[in-house]
Amino acid sequence: MEAFPLITDIFSRSEMEKEIIGIDDLRIFSDKIISKSAFTRGLFISFSNFNDYIFQRYNNNHARFILMTVQELFILAERKMDFKELLIKKIRVLEEEGIVFRNIMELN
Repeated sequence: MEAFPLITDIFSRSEMEKEIIGIDDLRIFSDKIISKSAFTRGLFISFSNFNDYIFQRYNNNHARFILMTVQELFILAERKMDFKELLIKKIRVLEEEGIVFRNIMELN
């Protein structure tokens, strides 16, 4: 049996900005997720990287979202990896370690 059964409630948002994603973008996103079911997890995909302050603010802070970059999506497609498996791994890192972003290259 999987530790995380079928992912059924994912709230997502993507940003196609050239600038690094800041705390304000994620605060709004986080508020939307909090208004949903307690089991809802968010997926925020960014074209650019994330501001370091985001990690200070949301890591180990009971965040309910994970972060992903477009670069990770390219790696996922190039290596013909399963998107659902990637989400499960990222959610596991969030739940077990409180980390909102771990790069695809660092996941087991």
